[in-house]
Amino acid sequence: MSIDVVSIDTGIPVPERVNLLNIMRNLNSGESFVIPLSKRRQVQTYASRLKKDEGRHYTIRREGEVARVWRLDG
Repeated sequence: MSIDVVSIDTGIPVPERVNLLNIMRNLNSGESFVIPLSKRRQVQTYASRLKKDEGRHYTIRREGEVARVWRLDG
């Protein structure tokens, strides 16, 4: 197989993986974070699980091209 190579880069760090469930578990009431819209469904699933298992309440709202996740309970 043959493809055209535009450029070869060196020294570009690999982005760290983000565990959204851990971020949500460590969020305090009133804190929030931004996610890509493509992750909204996944985060909603995590929010439902955390509400059922741990009694935590979250809300997710679209803000333009991203979504913001807030923890609501105390």
